[in-house]
Amino acid sequence: GSATEALTSADGGVLLLTNAAANNDFDSLQWGAPYESYLWEAGKDFFFKCRVKVNDATQTDMIVGLHIVDTTPVAAITDGIYFLKSDTSTTVSLVVNKDSTATTTSAGTMADDTWTTLGYYYSTKDRKFYIYKDNVLAGTSVNTNAPDDEEIALSFTIHNEEAVAKTMSVDYLVAG
Repeated sequence: GSATEALTSADGGVLLLTNAAANNDFDSLQWGAPYESYLWEAGKDFFFKCRVKVNDATQTDMIVGLHIVDTTPVAAITDGIYFLKSDTSTTVSLVVNKDSTATTTSAGTMADDTWTTLGYYYSTKDRKFYIYKDNVLAGTSVNTNAPDDEEIALSFTIHNEEAVAKTMSVDYLVAG
């Protein structure tokens, strides 16, 4: 597609992704592609946090988190730990995915053009993911399908589900 990325005015700056007005247009960025930069390990605590918004929470797919380098992430991500908001729904979920076998846990809902903070913390103490939405615990997930055999990269994607331009704003992404 003819998507654009631009810094926009906000305290510290915000990255604005704007898709073209075509159905199924998408824009996906990954840190350090083609080299993944994180390896999830069951014996190490791990976290991810982001602040994002989309202009249309219903007719937009959004993926944000860590997954393998993929040129078409909307089609199918085989390995990763990421938040997914699918079209026709405002529900956002944490997906823990290894070799195309996923555990999906709801983190809550998103609204049009509204900042949402999403995060997870993996604790080695009880071997589960603690899922947060807007800095409030939204649920937990087991590590059964955590991708421990693939390196993963910081990634974010917006995907149109109708022939109307869609936007995604990214304030920050952190992992460690």
